[in-house]
Amino acid sequence: MFNKFFTETAIFAILPQLPKILNLFILPFLMDHLDTKDFGIYGLVLAYMGATAFFKDLGLYNSFFTSFYNYKYRYKIVWSKIFGILTIWSLPYTVIVGFILFFFLSSMEIESMSLLLFVLLFPLLVFENTILIGNVKYRLDFKITQIAIITSISSVVSVGLSYVLIVEYGLGYLGWFYSMFVSSAINFICFSYVVFVKEKIFPIFKIKIRTLKAFLKISLPFIPHNYSSYLVTTSDRLVLNFYKVDINEIGLYNFSYQFPHYFSVIDHAIGMVAFPYYMENYSKKNHTNNKILFVILSKLLLVGTFTICLWFKEIILIFTNEAQYETAYIFSIIILMSFNYRPFYMASTWHLFQEENSKMLLKISFFAGIINVSLNLIFIPFFGIKAAAIITFISYIYLGFSGFLIKGNVLPIKYDFKRYFLIIISSTLFVYLIRDISVNYKLTLTLILIFYLYLTIKNFIKKNNDK
Repeated sequence: MFNKFFTETAIFAILPQLPKILNLFILPFLMDHLDTKDFGIYGLVLAYMGATAFFKDLGLYNSFFTSFYNYKYRYKIVWSKIFGILTIWSLPYTVIVGFILFFFLSSMEIESMSLLLFVLLFPLLVFENTILIGNVKYRLDFKITQIAIITSISSVVSVGLSYVLIVEYGLGYLGWFYSMFVSSAINFICFSYVVFVKEKIFPIFKIKIRTLKAFLKISLPFIPHNYSSYLVTTSDRLVLNFYKVDINEIGLYNFSYQFPHYFSVIDHAIGMVAFPYYMENYSKKNHTNNKILFVILSKLLLVGTFTICLWFKEIILIFTNEAQYETAYIFSIIILMSFNYRPFYMASTWHLFQEENSKMLLKISFFAGIINVSLNLIFIPFFGIKAAAIITFISYIYLGFSGFLIKGNVLPIKYDFKRYFLIIISSTLFVYLIRDISVNYKLTLTLILIFYLYLTIKNFIKKNNDK
C-alpha cells in the first residue's frame, strides 16, 4: 500500500504544483509591477468569495464519496441527482456572491469592474460542479495521474498568462484573476470528458421532495464544518478590513501568506491522495495501516515545514529587498508551522466522515473557526497583523488536536497525540528563535533533518509495511 501511496503522492501532490513553483520563481519578475495594495485587494477579493464558499456545495461533497462506497452499483444515479441539485443551486449562489463582490469592489473603485465580476462569477455558475465531480471520480478510481496532467496543464497556462498580463500589460492584481478564469475553463473542458462522455453523468433535475430532504438532512449539518476552514484560514483578512487596517498592511499580511500557500496546496493534495486509502482501509478495518499513514505524514510535514521556515528570510530576500517586505518572513514562519495540524485532524476526524457524524465534526471544526474569529476581533485592534498570524496558529492547533479530547469521539486506533503536540509547539518556538542564525548553521541543520527523515521513514515502513 505504502509504495503505491508515495508514488501517487509524488504524482498528484508534487507534479501539479510544479507550475505553481514556477509561479514562485517568476514572482521576482512580478514584484516590480506589484505593490502591497495589489496583494491587499487580491487577498480581500478571495476572502469575500470565501465568505460564501461554505454553502457552495450545500454540504453534499462528502455524499459523493459515501454513496460511491455504499451504493457501489448505482452510485451514478445518486451522483446525477446531486449534480442536479447543485446545478439548480448554482444560480442563486452566484447571485449572492455577485452582490457581495459588487459592494466590496465598489468601495475600492475598481476599474473594469463588470469584466472582473464576470471572470469571478461565471466559473461558479458553469464550471465548478463538473470539475468537482470529475475530480472526485478520478480520485475514487485512484487515477491520480489524470488529475495531475489536467491540473498541470491549466496551471502552466495560468502562470504564463499571469506573467504576460502583469508584466507586459501592467494589469496588477487583475492579471491573477483573469488567468484564474482561463485555468478554470481548461479544467472544465478536461473534466467534462470524464463526467459527460466517459461516465455519462448528467444532472437530474426531476427530484422528489422526500429525496431532496433526505440528501439535505445529511449534508446541511456539514456546512458549518466546511465553513470552519474559511473561518480559520481567510476570515482574518475580513476582520482586518472591518477594523479599517490600512490596505498596504493587509497586503503585507497577504504577502506573508504567499509562501505558506504554496506549501498548503501540496499539503492539501497529500490529504486528497490519502483520503481514498483511508476510506478503503477503514471499510476493511485495516486501522493499523491508517495509523502508519498518519505517522509518516506527520513526520514529512514537520521536517518539511521546519526546513522551509528555517530559510524563509533568505527565500524572501531572493524575491524582493524592499523594506516594506522585510518583516513578512516572521509571519510566514508562524503560519506555515500551523499546517502541521493536518495529519492529526485527519486521524481524529476522518472516521466521522465515513459515519456521516456531522454533529461531532462541528464540535471540532466549527469551534476552531469561532475561536479564530473571536480572538481576531479582540486582539487585532491592539496588535494588528501580528495577532492575526498567532491566532491562525492557535486555531489550527486546536483543529488538529481537539478531536482526541472531545468526549464521545471514539477513535478506531489510539495515538500518542500529546507527544506530537509538544513536538510541534517546541519546533515552532525553536525555528522562530533561530531564524536569523548564519547560513552555514542552517545548511548543516537542514542536512541533518533530511537524513533523519530518510532513516525514520525507511525503518518505520520496513517494520510496519502492509501489516
